[in-house]
Formats: sequence, structure tokens, C-alpha cells
Amino acid sequence: MGRVVNFRPLVCCGLSIAAGIVFSSLLVGKSLLWSLIPIAAGAVAAITVYFLKKKTSVLVFGAIFILLFFTGALSVGILTLPYGKLDEKIVGASFEGTVRSIVSYDEEKNETCVLLSDVDSDDFSIGRGRILTYVEGRCEIGDRFALKATLEKNELNIGQNFYFSERIFYSSTSIQTARNVTSSTDFFYKVRKGIRSVLRDNLSKDAYAFTASMLLGESEALSDSVRENFGAAGVSHVFAVSGLHVTFFAAIIGLLLSLIGIKRLKKDVIVLIMALLYSGVCGFPVSSLRAVITFFVLGAARSLGFKRDGLSATFLSMTIVLLIMPTSLFSFGFLLSFAAVIGIAVFGTSFKLLFGFMPESLSSIFAISLSAFLTTAPIVARMLGTVSLVTVLSNAVIVPVVTVVFYVTIISVAVTAIVPLFSGVFFLVEALVSFVLGVTNAIDFGRFLIYGHMSIFNMIFYYLMLLIACEKVNLKKPVKSVAAVAASLSLLLFI
Repeated sequence: MGRVVNFRPLVCCGLSIAAGIVFSSLLVGKSLLWSLIPIAAGAVAAITVYFLKKKTSVLVFGAIFILLFFTGALSVGILTLPYGKLDEKIVGASFEGTVRSIVSYDEEKNETCVLLSDVDSDDFSIGRGRILTYVEGRCEIGDRFALKATLEKNELNIGQNFYFSERIFYSSTSIQTARNVTSSTDFFYKVRKGIRSVLRDNLSKDAYAFTASMLLGESEALSDSVRENFGAAGVSHVFAVSGLHVTFFAAIIGLLLSLIGIKRLKKDVIVLIMALLYSGVCGFPVSSLRAVITFFVLGAARSLGFKRDGLSATFLSMTIVLLIMPTSLFSFGFLLSFAAVIGIAVFGTSFKLLFGFMPESLSSIFAISLSAFLTTAPIVARMLGTVSLVTVLSNAVIVPVVTVVFYVTIISVAVTAIVPLFSGVFFLVEALVSFVLGVTNAIDFGRFLIYGHMSIFNMIFYYLMLLIACEKVNLKKPVKSVAAVAASLSLLLFI
């Protein structure tokens, strides 16, 4: 039978740093000395194996994995260190902060819920922590506000993913004053504002909300009905800038470069730079960074003549992202993005054969949709308490249509920005968005939702059975069949 699995160092690197982050996050507010226990145990195990087998590679890899574990544990400890020293409540605190992200906009109250970073105050110190608060009117990412408000300390644990992943130490409960001190003037801000301005000037309110969400990830303008219906269909990811959007963008840039005769290596470099710039315009969401890094790794492997391994490239990007933003491990976007890509890398080929009776393009679409669904369904169930029964079908149908809308919108924005007189091209964007919204609104996707609770133990069992059943694990067919059935039953227990 041979080895059960092929050893992939990069996969182990990603898992090592993730394990360190999880372990340290469980000790927020406690002594980080506890982190030394698994580190010491791992070191002893690695040294023991080394002396038993006399293989230098075992010691080298063991040292790398232990170092990454320690790095992950220490990074979370440093980022959350001020949390344990904060007051539970601060009345009338004066502070300044920069808008890191816009959570939502309330049109009736004309106020925006924002997340502030780079907080300065004489009344308290939160290091690299953040504050969740409200400001009057609309604002932009990068704007800096001065506020006076009552702040209450949040419970910071991995069960509250939003608070933990964003390191939101305080939330404002009573705001006395809030004024915009300065507006952002950086490059990304100007480009984002320019794109938004072109869209707003040439599209209806609904079409603007759809395209701004699709291109920039700014979904606060979407109506509740559209947001809920797309969520029930299992395709709300089209409104969050992810690897899907970066793939669309990179594809159109690559096509344009090929048409003007740019060769492979230069084209790969230019596509990478443009994809990184696009990610910056959207605020560097985790899922887009994952896609950019994966593109770089796969492109470099192709250009240098190395074997392209999607699974290793994905876990390398995971390692880099977690080194930069360790607490993002607990964000919904991170979990869904990496789970989907890992699922496609592991199951994509097998499911493409399963749908072999379909035309090539359709079999690929359905294989990707089913692969991503298998690995993301438990996360969605855990986070939202629902699973859509039509996720695979709706992704296979809606995503290709949204792809066309994305390409047409990008081209229309570029043409109008260069030659404003050609703004008439937006009539096609308006028609396409109206068609998509008309079709999706005509279907009550809420009828296809199932409700339940996915326990953490059920999730672990499901993923373990899924791993045993996949083609990457070399076990006998009867064992794989039993594991596949067990995984299916564990998912059914969610209902």
C-alpha cells in the first residue's frame, strides 16, 4: 500500500502556525508560559525521532514546524497582550482612530458603523487593538475621526469570531461627539473613490449597490432582500472580494497582455502586481491576499519549470497570511476562502470525473462547486446555523453569469474613466444586473434552507472522515467508502 499520505512540508507549515495561533488564542488573558508546554513536547519528540532514525531532515523539519508553532502562539499573545489590562468601562473617553473597515450603513439614522484602528488616546492604551463605533453620515476607509464616547470592553474569545479576529477590544455605547479630522489621501483610497464615483454616476441605485459590492466588497448599500436571498442561495460570496474576484481580474489582465504580445514571465509579473493593486483598492481582504500569493507561487513554479502543486501553494499562502495577520485565522472570510480552495485542490479532479457525462466546461463548474461545498458546509452551518440545499446548483448557474457582469463592469469603468463620453456602455451593465436581480428575486431561496446546529466535535469528525475518504490518502477502498458514508451522516446530524 505504501505511505498513507505523501509528505508535503508546506502543508505541515500551514498547520503548525495555525495550531500555535489556536493554542495561544485559548489562553488570552492567561499566562503565555503555558505555550511552552506543547513547544517543549514537540521539541522532545523531534529530537527523539532524530536520534532513533538518524535522519537530519526529520530534525530540520521538526525545528521549522516548532518554530512556526511558537511564532503563531507568540504573535497572538503580543497582539492581544493589552486586553487583560483594560478597564471594563471608560466613561467619556476621548480618542482618535482611523477607519479600517465599514461594517454597515443605516440609511434611516444616517450613521455608519465603523471599525477604528491606530487608536490614540490619553485616557487609555490598546496597542494594536481596535474599537467598534458609529459616526454620523457616510465615511471612507482611511478617514480619521476624533470621538468622545463611553467605551465598554468586549468579551474576547474565539467563540466571538468577529471580535477576536479583528481584535475589537472596545465598543462605544454612548457617543457625545464624533468629527472627521482628516480624509484619506492614499493611492488606494483615490482609486476606490474614483471607481465608486463612476459607478454611482452611470447606474441606478440597485445596480450601483450590486456592482460596488461585487467589485469593491462594499456591500452596505445592498438591500436586505438581495443580501438575504443571495445568502440563502449560497452565493453571497460574490459580494465579498475573494479569490474568485481576483481570478476574474487576473484573467482579464492576462488576456489583455497576451493580446499585445507580452511573454509569459513578464505577463505573470504584471498580472501579480495588478492583482495586488486590486486587492489594495479593496482594502486587502484576507481571501484576496490568499489568491494573490497562490497566483505568485503557481506562476513562479510554471515559469521556473517546477511542478505545480495547488495544495502546497495554498498552504504556503496560508502560512504567509497568518504570519502577517495571525488573528485572521478566526474570521469567516479566512475559513471559507481556504476551506473552499483546499476542497477544490483535494476533490476537484475526482468530481470532474464524476461529472464526466457533461460537457467539459460544465463538468468543471459542477466539480468546483461540489468540492467547495463539501469543505465549507460545516463552517457555514456552525457560523449561521443554516445550510442551503441548492448551493452547488446555484453556484454553477449564478457564478458564470456574475463573471460576465464582472468583466463587463470592469471594461465599462475603464472605458468611461479614459473617455467619459463613452459612458453609454453602462447600459449593458444595467441590463445584466437587472436580469440577475430579476431572476434571483423571482426565486424564494429561503425555502431551500435547512436549520440546525453543528457542534465542534461533529465538525472535527466530519473533516476527519472527509480526509480519509479523499484521494490524497492512500487507504483501501472499503475504508474510504465507510469514511464517506460516515462524513455524510455527520453532516445530516446538523439538521
